[in-house]
Amino acid sequence: MADPMHGIAEDVRFDHAAASTLVTRCRTAASAIDSQAGVRAAWVQHGMEDFVGYYSQLFRQNGTVQASDARLLASRLREVATGVEQLAREATSEQERRQTAREWKQQ
Repeated sequence: MADPMHGIAEDVRFDHAAASTLVTRCRTAASAIDSQAGVRAAWVQHGMEDFVGYYSQLFRQNGTVQASDARLLASRLREVATGVEQLAREATSEQERRQTAREWKQQ
């Protein structure tokens, strides 16, 4: 019969360094996107000077869409970072549980 505690024999496979790098890069990218919002809005405003007709309306709409998409992308990048941090905490907790179970099993 198989050992019901066979899962505790291996360490949790999780690359904490890679997770930390991903979190940092996601947050850095989100901040960079956020910091561009004002400049991009100014570019759209400047582009609208002396610009009339259908293409000016299309340009304005595209400016609105890119601003909305940028906010959404920055938000999603932060969500990824938060999720990866949670996974790292869960991996650490699981490793601690496995170590505790190994020690208990050896007694």
